[in-house]
Amino acid sequence: MVLTDMVMPGMGGQELAARLGLERPNQKILLTSGYTDDTLRLGGLPEVGRHFIGKPYSAAELTRKVREVLDLEVSASAC
Repeated sequence: MVLTDMVMPGMGGQELAARLGLERPNQKILLTSGYTDDTLRLGGLPEVGRHFIGKPYSAAELTRKVREVLDLEVSASAC
């Protein structure tokens, strides 16, 4: 599983996930961002097969989300 921020210098999390998906189509991706919903809508929401957790989050919330994503079945069309 990959945990990445949606906004990074040089390459955003969505682009990173897309590139990883070319090499590993079943790669589980968890995106995160501290931006508001409006900002995310303008920049693009995570695609199907990718998951999202908004900042700020507690260690317990992150742990639950990671467990949730790891436990999901990955279809061939994800990412």
